[in-house]
Amino acid sequence: MRKISILRIAIPALFLAGIICVPGYAEEKKDKTAEQPAITHLYGNHSCPVTGEPVVPDASITYENKEKGIFGRIYLCCMPCAKKAKKNLDELYNKFYRTDPKTGKAIEPRDLKNDKCPMSGEPVDAKAHIEYNGMIIHFCCKDCAEEFLKDPEPKLSKLLPDAKEFEFTPNPEGDHHKMH
Repeated sequence: MRKISILRIAIPALFLAGIICVPGYAEEKKDKTAEQPAITHLYGNHSCPVTGEPVVPDASITYENKEKGIFGRIYLCCMPCAKKAKKNLDELYNKFYRTDPKTGKAIEPRDLKNDKCPMSGEPVDAKAHIEYNGMIIHFCCKDCAEEFLKDPEPKLSKLLPDAKEFEFTPNPEGDHHKMH
């Protein structure tokens, strides 16, 4: 009987300490009662930079270089990996979004050349653009760019609806515990 009591305390403590990694566990709990559409595309890295495991869309850290107008998300297999990944965000952004995976050479961001703002549908302003996950996205104004960054994936799906390189299949084992 005593062993069970210890496990009831030890397992939650290990989880909270980040020793047990649960794919799909995000820092902020989302309302699970709301129906979420199935994710078919993920416009970012598909393998965790810490473990190499498939990523979970709810687990990510944000990259920002406001001076250069560069923003992005580094996707992870679980939120406990965030601590290690945050140590070298510049390096990870460049690895995933500014390096050719086949040659290992630096590449320029991909200009999507969208002529309509993904937020308002209005014509774009030549001065209103950002780089997000290695892609240049054009907007009608700075406010729309800021709004875009709050939840970029749905808008990217409209700009790149059939992009084969971003097709994503969630890990069917995403609910198992993983020790780090």
